[in-house]
Parts: sequence; C-alpha cells; structure tokens
Amino acid sequence: MVFKDHKQIDSGDSSSNTIGDGNVTNNYYTMDIRQPKRSVLTKVCLSISNSDLSDEAHYDLDSNSDWIKKYEYNEVDVFQDIFEIYSLNYPIIEQVLKNIPKDREIMIRKIHILYLQTKRKSFEGSDYMSKGDQVLEEIFSKIKNIVFDELGDDPNKDEGRYIEEFEESIYLIMFYSFTKCKILEKPI
Repeated sequence: MVFKDHKQIDSGDSSSNTIGDGNVTNNYYTMDIRQPKRSVLTKVCLSISNSDLSDEAHYDLDSNSDWIKKYEYNEVDVFQDIFEIYSLNYPIIEQVLKNIPKDREIMIRKIHILYLQTKRKSFEGSDYMSKGDQVLEEIFSKIKNIVFDELGDDPNKDEGRYIEEFEESIYLIMFYSFTKCKILEKPI
C-alpha cells in the first residue's frame, strides 16, 4: 500500500525513523565480523615462525579436513563457535601466508609442535570446557605468550594496535592450522 503523504527520511546513522500513519518497519540485523588487519596478522605469523620451537618435519598444507567431524571427534565445543566466527576471514590468512611462503610452513610446523606438546598433558572434561577445548585454550595461551614476548612488554605501543587485534589474528591462525590438520586429531 502506498501512502499519499509518505516520505522516506534517511537518518544517516543507520537508525530507523518511522513517520506517518500505517507505516511498516522491517528491521534487518547483520553481525559485524571485523577483518583482522593484515599487518597484525603478518606480525603474529612471523612471531610464531621466529619462535625457538623445533620445526623438523614437513607437512602437506594443501588439504583441508572435514571440520564438523573433527570437532565431534576431538570433543570441541567452545572453539567451534570461535572458529566459526573467524572462518569468514579464511581467504585473508591465505593471502597473507602467500606473501610469506617460507615462514608459512615454519609457522604451521611450530604450531603443530605446540599441539603435540600440549596434547600430552592430562586434561579432563569439565562443565565449562571439553578436553578438545582445553587443548585449544592452552595452545592459544602459548601462542599469545610467544607473540607478546616477541613484541615486548606492551603490544599496544606497536603502532597503536590493540591486544584484541592480536588475539583475533591468533584465533584465525589457529583455525587455519586446525583446517590443515596441524591442531587436533583427524577423525578415524
């Protein structure tokens, strides 16, 4: 139905205005997923590849696992939601890693070594986190320590970047490593 005196007003700030009689308002919501800054993502990748972990083995980085089966097999719940958020930025990490090919493989090997060291610990499932989530949380903490040790005491002083940006990059790199089967076990 079209109203004779109906006017559309743009508020400019994405808020809604309804003026007149009999107007219908449709609200659409979108989730704002920030893309990580490439410079932060590159810095995190290089920090990991420069860490002092051994990186002897060679890995095939061209294959992806069946994520859902892998989540179930490894009893991942919390990190499934986290990885889902960052999966939309998968092409970004692919582009960043193409620009640092040598460090890409070194970084993934070192993350795999962190995983192997972490999975040896004895984790018990809890009401809060499953065993798989606990392993991933431990890996996240170790990578965060590696990155912040490389950056120094205050990561915020590095060109005004925030800790959250570095954490987002770490989650994205972990997700990438997860899809390449370098973190957690492949389902049998």
